[in-house]
Amino acid sequence: EQYSTCFEMIISLYQSWENNQKLEQFYLIQKNRREEKYGKESSEYVDICDYLTFYYTTTGKFDKAAQIYEEVRSANDKLHGKNNEMNLAYCNHLAQSFQNSGYNEKALKYYYEAKMINEQLYGPDKVEYAIACNNLGFIYRQLENLNTAEKYFLEAKKIFKKMNDDANKLNYATCCHNLGELYTHSDRLHEAESN
Repeated sequence: EQYSTCFEMIISLYQSWENNQKLEQFYLIQKNRREEKYGKESSEYVDICDYLTFYYTTTGKFDKAAQIYEEVRSANDKLHGKNNEMNLAYCNHLAQSFQNSGYNEKALKYYYEAKMINEQLYGPDKVEYAIACNNLGFIYRQLENLNTAEKYFLEAKKIFKKMNDDANKLNYATCCHNLGELYTHSDRLHEAESN
């Protein structure tokens, strides 16, 4: 516990100084030490890689973040099973980061993986799965693959419509909006009006 407190204090210090170079060096040293002491399949190693992945995504180094994620993926799978919350969080975070930076093809890979994990963890009729479908639809629309985008938007819309609760009305409306934009973009105005 004392080590953990010291570790957190050093991170906070580098963050407050906005010294990203020192912070990255610190993470990399810790990663190497934990690999030597505990091995790549330990939770200690996976934890430091989680910090490093988050650091890389928040500093715009998405390829490095993806590389670290892929490196620890097998260890994480062995520790928690293939379809687990940590992998889901990694996938969503990397997908959003790549998407926000205009790397839609890379985002697509991680959104698709998030959809598969959501299906295994929650089932194909849950809000998490529907959100994953909507995310895929949005990326496919940006990539001009309108038929596939429509397929995912319709799947998400159908799930949200079944839920019919206040919490998901906005999600349902978002799907309708996304479909309306897609139909308008593809000159299918009669369908746009019905969404």
